[in-house]
Amino acid sequence: MSQVRLGPISLHWCRICGVPLLDRRPCGICGGMPSAVAITPPGDARPGFPFDTGMVRELADSQFGEGAGKRLLPDGEIVMLNRIPDLDRTDEVIAGGQVLANLTWVLGKGFALQLRLPGAARIGVPTKGWVLADEGAVPSILESSNLLGPGVVRCATGILAMDEVVVLDSENGKDRILGTGSARMASEGMEARDRGTAVKIRWRRDNVTEVPAPPAHRRTWDDVLDANRAVLKEAVDRAADFIREGASKLGREVAVSYSGGKDSLATLLLVLEAGLRPKVVFIDTGLEFPETVQNARDVSGNLGLELLMESAGEAFWENLARFGPPARDARWCCKCCKLGPVTRLINREFPGGVLSFIGQRRYESEARASKGPVWKNPWVPGQIGASPIQEWPALQVWLYLFENREKAPWNPWYGRGLERIGCFLCPATNFADLELVRRSFDGYDRWQRHLATYPEMWRTYGLWRWRRLPRGVQELLAQRGIEVEAPPAFPPRLSLEAKTTEVSDTGAAMEGRFSRPLNIDLLANRLQALGKVSLDGGRLLLGEWAELHQDGKVLIRGKDGQELKRRLSSLEEAVLRAEECAGCGICTGRCKTGAASIRKSRMVIDPEKCTQCGACLTGPCPVTTYTQHDL
Repeated sequence: MSQVRLGPISLHWCRICGVPLLDRRPCGICGGMPSAVAITPPGDARPGFPFDTGMVRELADSQFGEGAGKRLLPDGEIVMLNRIPDLDRTDEVIAGGQVLANLTWVLGKGFALQLRLPGAARIGVPTKGWVLADEGAVPSILESSNLLGPGVVRCATGILAMDEVVVLDSENGKDRILGTGSARMASEGMEARDRGTAVKIRWRRDNVTEVPAPPAHRRTWDDVLDANRAVLKEAVDRAADFIREGASKLGREVAVSYSGGKDSLATLLLVLEAGLRPKVVFIDTGLEFPETVQNARDVSGNLGLELLMESAGEAFWENLARFGPPARDARWCCKCCKLGPVTRLINREFPGGVLSFIGQRRYESEARASKGPVWKNPWVPGQIGASPIQEWPALQVWLYLFENREKAPWNPWYGRGLERIGCFLCPATNFADLELVRRSFDGYDRWQRHLATYPEMWRTYGLWRWRRLPRGVQELLAQRGIEVEAPPAFPPRLSLEAKTTEVSDTGAAMEGRFSRPLNIDLLANRLQALGKVSLDGGRLLLGEWAELHQDGKVLIRGKDGQELKRRLSSLEEAVLRAEECAGCGICTGRCKTGAASIRKSRMVIDPEKCTQCGACLTGPCPVTTYTQHDL
């Protein structure tokens, strides 16, 4: 996978104290100068919690023999994880100021530990998962070659193809580590010296590999906090200044958009540091962990702040048939379950608009890196968003939370292996994290029952998370000889068909038919935004330029072909928005007179307030933005 650079990598390490540092300034404990840690971009390293450390140790014991885990990560050592680009989840495991291993999820298989040379050196010669190379193969391996079957002297029993292994060579009768990599044949094939690649070498011995020593003293995250207090205080002061300046300049009521995640918690605490008392806005998407909802209540209660909560209810489940499963390249769920409800809340609670401080950071994605610290979201009228932690790396966020842990608790799901907290089935989530959720959250069963209608491969590989499969996933499936089955078909979207157009000196006209019958009573309400509406039996008249029939037939008139084309486009989109309305409420935020509101999961128009400005029928809408499942 290509590297993704979203900002400067600032992780450093004090080798004397055995703690990570936020920048290259001297350690706050001993005053020693730190060393940079060579991690992969985007370089947003985070603390390893006991769950994470335990997982790494268990995998090390399973793959390389009992006791390997404790030798790799001894008690009392600070451990960090750094998520790197890959087909699914891969975290660099960092301790002693070096990357010791990769914790990775292999699609269709599960978690595996890929040892790097410093990590392998800590473990030493393993009792499982080892392969001894013939001395004649060593020079070519050190150059760049893989270990071929004829070059194997012997190996541990029980190795399967694709297992992670440690490759050894022998000097003066003593085995030593030559490299690490992935087996390409089982133990039996290696012992028989079958032709072909026995081990694909990922990392090989060199003359500069340093083995980080275990810490001389037990270290805790309080020690890390002590080593970084000066840097952290400067960042907190800058963030507080940013918050005060923004609130003063914009003159809007202030709120904090709280998600139940670490970044929004840090943002909320920073707004309090700035001397403001914000309202806390929490959107229950209907897909939240119970612990997330409770965390929003606990945090706002502990801090004595007003909690404003809006719920999407069953919006996600009600719209599944319309949009299909949410995908990374079609996140309709965010619009229907989050941005729609927040728009409704802002209309109700902040009629004059709101300055929302949001826990967004540049290291999360390319889109967020390019957005800047202040922005407007076209999907949420009335809100200006601002992030005081836009430039903060994850380590800085966590140190700030550790410093303030007596004030507010963080979400317990961080201690269960998740890096980010959001909707429990978010398509942007790696499949590894979805598996952790499945194992620990009973509410995931409802989603599994829905996915049971899909071919097995869509569940095994998490293919439902894309409309168009990424090239890397396609190549992986092809390598395994897997042919992608088609997903279930969804009802076709409403469309205008069989159009015939006539243009003459006296004007232009078009006749056509929608792909299914129309709800004339519904359209009579919604099309008021385009002009005067009247009903004549099963026929709807829109001004003097359009008529629609219950059976789907439509007639449009215009003075010329260009006007006809414009009217056709606006009418077709208006009918689509009305007939397939998701009830999200985003359009109501664009209505300046309060004529548009949500009733019984649909937008309706109050004719007494409507000025026919058409704002509710323009701008982004999930129905027109996202189409059906399309591969």
